[in-house]
Amino acid sequence: MDIGDIFSDSLGYPSKNLKRVAVLGISFLFSILIIPLLIVIGYALRVIGKSVEGEAEPPAFDELGTMIVDGLKYLVAVIGYFLIPGILMVMGIMPVIASITAGDMMSGGASVIALLTGSGLFLLGVLLAIVISVIANMGIANMAHTGELGAAFRFGEILRIIGSIGWGRYIIWYIVLTIIAMLFSVVGTLIALIPILGFIVYLLLIAPYALIFQCRAIGLIYREGI
Repeated sequence: MDIGDIFSDSLGYPSKNLKRVAVLGISFLFSILIIPLLIVIGYALRVIGKSVEGEAEPPAFDELGTMIVDGLKYLVAVIGYFLIPGILMVMGIMPVIASITAGDMMSGGASVIALLTGSGLFLLGVLLAIVISVIANMGIANMAHTGELGAAFRFGEILRIIGSIGWGRYIIWYIVLTIIAMLFSVVGTLIALIPILGFIVYLLLIAPYALIFQCRAIGLIYREGI
């Protein structure tokens, strides 16, 4: 499949079974709780895995125990990838907060230094997160395909898969995915601004639709590499 076909397929994929999108949306409604959150991300991993296997519509929303375990795997993998960028961003924010809360207790020069240092660390964390996410997408897909947590960190294998896809092609795919995800976020945010009803529509339909779309796109590009 070329890049256009991947995104055409991925955008239409959730609509092939809107009932399952809605069921996932119900889990989104309660995702402030741990178990529903694990079910949501466990289902995301299932969508990636089933897309790699070539299934044409969103997978069944069953075997909740398995999805919870898969959600834990997904969570551990994400933490493993983004712990360092997260620490850098937190370290970047703290001096800024300290300089603001200290107010008159800090000299102007000290405040500027704190702001510059914090901004630099935060920006470094963001840039590192972007670079890591390029690898992390295929690491998560590798885990979804094999069912093994360790597969998410087999970097040699992951880099070979990306090489098989073609780095140029993969980067283009990544950029397009990011742009479409941002568009979903903008539309979802605007709808969520509608009191009560908009927020419910966002959680029940837009957020799960966007998640399934992204996971489908990840599964399809990974499939190209294997």
